[in-house]
Amino acid sequence: MSYVNSLNPNLDGNVQQFSRANFFDYLSANRFEQTIASKDVKRSIPSCDDAFIQIISRWKRLIKADYREVENQHISALFNALILIRGCEDQRTTHTGQTSRHLLDALQESDELECDLPIVLSDSLRRCGITEQLSTFIDINRLAPFHHFDRSTASDLFRDFYRPSSSLYEFNFALMSKHALSRIYERYVALLEFEDETAQLSFIASLPTEKPVAKSGSIYTPQYVAGFFARYLQDNMTPRAFRNLRVIDPACGSGIFLRTLLEVQCNPLVPGTTLR
Repeated sequence: MSYVNSLNPNLDGNVQQFSRANFFDYLSANRFEQTIASKDVKRSIPSCDDAFIQIISRWKRLIKADYREVENQHISALFNALILIRGCEDQRTTHTGQTSRHLLDALQESDELECDLPIVLSDSLRRCGITEQLSTFIDINRLAPFHHFDRSTASDLFRDFYRPSSSLYEFNFALMSKHALSRIYERYVALLEFEDETAQLSFIASLPTEKPVAKSGSIYTPQYVAGFFARYLQDNMTPRAFRNLRVIDPACGSGIFLRTLLEVQCNPLVPGTTLR
């Protein structure tokens, strides 16, 4: 096996030989951490979830600063719609090999200073080949404050959901992990608040700050923990009982337990799995 540091493509000494005896040792998390510790690695490129969390945080504050009447639930619905469309778009690109930017294409249909954002989003979803209406997946009423949205702002927002200017790579929502989406969700629930605007005069409009979520009870489950419990249930139940298993999570948060279990139940490689 040859391993490469993308910031230092020199392959000298980056070769390991495998055998059945040391296979798991070389691929373990401990060996990876040891390798990182022994190399002078510059981590200047943020991971996908960290880069996207920065995008979410920035646009959440910018939109709130421009549209004071918009609440957290409205912004969350907007981001949910954008992530849905980008996921459908990237999934289709994976199958067809044809890249597209439907959000920007739909926005170009109008040259007015303001655009009807719910209509643009619905048109973008249709361009992705999805026959269902946007209201099937998103509470369309929560997008009501965006019927008159600045077109230039929408263009910049859409571009950041493809490749922000601060990133060295494009986002692929078809490959984004559940754990990454869970971390992004945590940023959704952070409320926005404005500082005392009378304390200091400024010619530049102030941006709201994100109020940290109270830590008591707000513990988000990592994906590997949810995966462990899903596999534990699968290994300790008959296939029939596991297929028919129903689960409730009263404090689901980002839904990591529910989604992980559902994916294990619907694994097409397991005999007896259906689309029902």
